[in-house]
Amino acid sequence: ELTGGGVAAAEALGVAFREETCRDLDVGSLRHDTKVYSSSEPRCQQTAAAFCRGLFHLATPALPPIIAALVRKDEWGTLDAGGGGKNYVGQTDEEADESPTYQFESLDTPWTDIEALAGNAAAKTAFRAAFSSPALAPFKAPRAALLELRDKIESMLDILKETQQALPLYNSETLNLLRERYKDTLGELKLGDSTKSFLKIGKMLDHLEYDDTYNRAVPPTEASNRAALPVEAGKIMDTVVPLCRALSDAQNALDVAWRSSEDGHDNKGVPFLHKLRWDLLVASGVDLGEEKTHKAKHDYLYGEDGGKPCLRTRFYFTHNSHLQNLLIA
Repeated sequence: ELTGGGVAAAEALGVAFREETCRDLDVGSLRHDTKVYSSSEPRCQQTAAAFCRGLFHLATPALPPIIAALVRKDEWGTLDAGGGGKNYVGQTDEEADESPTYQFESLDTPWTDIEALAGNAAAKTAFRAAFSSPALAPFKAPRAALLELRDKIESMLDILKETQQALPLYNSETLNLLRERYKDTLGELKLGDSTKSFLKIGKMLDHLEYDDTYNRAVPPTEASNRAALPVEAGKIMDTVVPLCRALSDAQNALDVAWRSSEDGHDNKGVPFLHKLRWDLLVASGVDLGEEKTHKAKHDYLYGEDGGKPCLRTRFYFTHNSHLQNLLIA
């Protein structure tokens, strides 16, 4: 689910888009032919809905009604459509875990042996830089580093458990909710137990970087409204953030090498390219040839209004991983 901060940021982007891009337009006219396409991932749909709320000055407090009204998320509306439109949402966690990926024998495999999986020279260089970094250099294999990360985070959670604070953290989060975030992620990753904990280390890094940015310290102007993490917890973060970041850099180097290989090529972004191509062709006004039949419904519903052609607007929201796959391809 999208966080409150994510909703606010997406809505602010919609407001900025209206003010900067649509300054000389009647924003209401955008509704004449506006379609919003989203990945089937809930966070992408919620981001799209919040953006629309800012763009159209919508007063509704809840996102679901906006999603239902504006954001297409069926097999034709999702950007990852194809194969029944179920490429993303229809895959269970178990199926996702069993998807082909780079493999190494165990978490005790030395970094130098895993490096061979990186394939191309650029990926090997990035991988070597990660496991040679000061944070990761003391550990000769992934398991030792992952177990150290787990132990440090558990120590931080013990400190938070004994801490009492009257004021909330950033975005009104309590210490208890913060602890639950980490406990849930530790339970999911099972750091050091299987290679999955290395493949998905980015999930833990997301939490650590968020709290390092927003909860380590409080700006003087906000000191009366929210609290920071305890000093001792902050000291632990000084160690775990660079360690987790180095592990994530190593994992990303292998992942990029895999996805750029023939076996790891992911074509989920192809439907998005087809959709983008179609909308650009229509916007350019060129002869669509046999494809002009697809525009018949649009012409019927959105004919010229008062002598002025309809303004055609399209928004696309998809997951960062899909865009990375397109760039790699």
